[in-house]
Amino acid sequence: MASDTLNAPTSTPALKDSQLSLDSANPNAFVRGYQRLFQALGFKKGYNFVLWFIFGGAMLGFVLARFMYLHVPTMLAGVAPGEAYWFRRGIYKAGMLIHLGSILPAGFLAVFQFVPIIRYKAILVHRISGYISIFLLFIGMASAFIITRRSFGGEMSSQTWTMTISALVLVMVTLGWVNIKRLQIDQHRKWMLRTWFYASSIITARIIMIISAKILSAIGQYYAVWNCDEVLYTLDNDSTRLTELFPACSAGLLESTHVTVPAVWTQAVNIGSTLRITFGPSLWIASLIHAIGVEIYIHLTPGETARLRKVSYQKQLERGMRYPGSMSTVGDKLGDNFGVAYSPDAALFAKRKSLKTFHLADIGEGITECEVLKWSVKPQSPIGSFDPLCEVQSDKASVEITSPFDGVVKELLVQEGHIAKVGEGLCVIEVEEDSDSAPSSDESTSTPTPTVTPSSTPKTTSATEGSFTPPSPTRRHHPLDPARPAESLSAGTGQRAEKQKDFEKGGSQSLATPSVRHYARTQGISDLDAVMPGSGRGGRIERADIDAYLKRSQKSETSAAPAKRDLGEDMVVEMGRTRWGMWKSMTKSLEIPLFGYSATLDLTALNEMLPALNAHIPQEYRPPPPTSEHAPSISPDSIFSGSSDAKQTLAVPSDPATHFKRMTMLPLLLKTLSLAMMEWPVMRTHINSTTEPSAKPTLTIRPSSDISIALSTPTGLYTPTLVGLNNYSPYAIAGSLARLAYLGRQTPSGLTLADMPKRGGTLTVSNVGAVGAGKWAVPRLVQGGGVAIVAVGRAEWVAKPSGEKRLEVGVSWSADHRVVEGAELAAFVESWRSWVENPARLVGVGQ
Repeated sequence: MASDTLNAPTSTPALKDSQLSLDSANPNAFVRGYQRLFQALGFKKGYNFVLWFIFGGAMLGFVLARFMYLHVPTMLAGVAPGEAYWFRRGIYKAGMLIHLGSILPAGFLAVFQFVPIIRYKAILVHRISGYISIFLLFIGMASAFIITRRSFGGEMSSQTWTMTISALVLVMVTLGWVNIKRLQIDQHRKWMLRTWFYASSIITARIIMIISAKILSAIGQYYAVWNCDEVLYTLDNDSTRLTELFPACSAGLLESTHVTVPAVWTQAVNIGSTLRITFGPSLWIASLIHAIGVEIYIHLTPGETARLRKVSYQKQLERGMRYPGSMSTVGDKLGDNFGVAYSPDAALFAKRKSLKTFHLADIGEGITECEVLKWSVKPQSPIGSFDPLCEVQSDKASVEITSPFDGVVKELLVQEGHIAKVGEGLCVIEVEEDSDSAPSSDESTSTPTPTVTPSSTPKTTSATEGSFTPPSPTRRHHPLDPARPAESLSAGTGQRAEKQKDFEKGGSQSLATPSVRHYARTQGISDLDAVMPGSGRGGRIERADIDAYLKRSQKSETSAAPAKRDLGEDMVVEMGRTRWGMWKSMTKSLEIPLFGYSATLDLTALNEMLPALNAHIPQEYRPPPPTSEHAPSISPDSIFSGSSDAKQTLAVPSDPATHFKRMTMLPLLLKTLSLAMMEWPVMRTHINSTTEPSAKPTLTIRPSSDISIALSTPTGLYTPTLVGLNNYSPYAIAGSLARLAYLGRQTPSGLTLADMPKRGGTLTVSNVGAVGAGKWAVPRLVQGGGVAIVAVGRAEWVAKPSGEKRLEVGVSWSADHRVVEGAELAAFVESWRSWVENPARLVGVGQ
């Protein structure tokens, strides 16, 4: 029976607790916590997080501290001494309020624009806040020109800086906006980095200004020019003090009379002089530091630039732009680009490139061919290492194959729905190599080519591989299909025998793959009939048979005594942490007295429901349709057409990890099992632990069906739990199983404590039939694994005496005999059988 999940012996929550305790004892726990923090925010490098924390912290603190300045009295009291004289009325007051009201929200949004997780997971939020911040930045920089004349007293150095930086920021943000509209994402990143680095120099300037003011005050030989009315305002309109400090202000008009105020850090008017003198130079020094810093950062991140360049090129191709991959607005118009567009084939950007054929590897014991279900990439699309390539299905399971290279997919050698044999090429990927790197020595797995130029792109593979012609599309019968022809079950006959003829060369009737034939020819064996029969399935000749034949030939030629066969040496390996935990859990499971029970369930009625269920998979569990697929002219969603929120209304948010293409039998078995558990409370109980051995134990009956699923992953054995499974629909169960399988395949495992609650389920299911051909098993129940465990075997079509074929599966149970009586377990299985063999009962289920 096919399954969406991986299968394994049970792993207990106690095992996960031991892993967590080991992690907390590790002295590198702080480092791992730091890594989890910046990785949770989407940062790939720790120093990027540190730089963002410094920039974002300073910007956020500066912005939040100045929001109070939107209140005019607070603003006038908080600005530099003497500055409020000009901003209390008129155009300068309006300019300051507009400037603060626009630049402060823009700076607040900018802090979050540089958080990678927002760009990856909430791209709509990133775009909306980006457009808002750009709009506000335009207003803020334009209003800066209004207050330039009187900013910090209006010293000439301050005026020139304000006008220069405001103009530069406006140009940079304009270029950032133009580049993103042209889908030049790499250039958009550069210009927006420059925009906010230049704009934030005002923060650094404040620090430099305070330090410089203290230095100038200590020197005591610097002066600033004020008019008398300005000094009077700063002295709180105290005319007596004005004339005492500045006798020149006693005659004539105050506004037209000017005096020199010493720059010393004493009273308000003198402090204002130190700030006026130092503000302009501090701004220029800070701007120089920020300008150099942002260019250094940009040049130290060429990898991110190259990645975004490829993304830009792909986006421009999808948009159908006339010149996809153009360098940038400035590079195209003013630089030395001369209209040369970026593309994966452009010699201007290309290193030494070669075409590598990716071959279908052996994905399981005894599997020689797979059906390609779906390609995740298209020709000419870029791909990275470990990005999904395609999904294939064998007789046992469906597997997602990932790319081993970074490059560009040039050609798909096997189409969807066609058969690919193990060792044959799936696709051709163009990869970049260093110019001084040696050619690949594995000629059978990669295709070396000369440097790719825009005028020619090789499409052929290595001569040693031979050309590949996809087989004609034919319908493959599933092994459980009762309509499968009997002759297809015997090796060497029917369709499989026809396919084996493709490998026959020179009239030889032996079965061998092209690579084995090539190896035989290199060893001087022209007739493979001499090697027959092979050790492979159906008499297929393997490479080991060639080696054995050569050894036998050498022995017969030398007539020497048979040499002692080299069996190799024993290897001692240590158990991994997860396997050691399984060792201890299984050893402790011997303390539980078990009652075993087995039965056969008729799945025919459920199997007849599968086509209808697969034809109506809800949208939230379906993978997104191909871009070429058009929506039907009449659909249930047509009522939303014309609405301004139509796109958001029609979009159904879903987790891609829960998507699946077809329903299998396992979700239906779990659904019916959960309903049977609701009829038998004893199967929803768990044993409450006691501290004293002599204390009488108690049982807790849960209100819902909590079922744990045995999951085998690359990092170990786990039993994630589906809580409240009786409330799930079969589609929701299938989506949850797909999600758990996806998380389990991650390295390290993506399963969290939320997926594996400490108390686990009251019943565990192990779908061993998905990986083995056995019908029965003897599952072991570990402590903390509930009150029972069931192993579901492989389903088989069984011919009844009446001639009718029925799909049956064997289920093997082990229950904790301290809690569950034998009669109770047998009656419970019969209750489950009633749900399985009468699925029409599911229609009546409801609250």
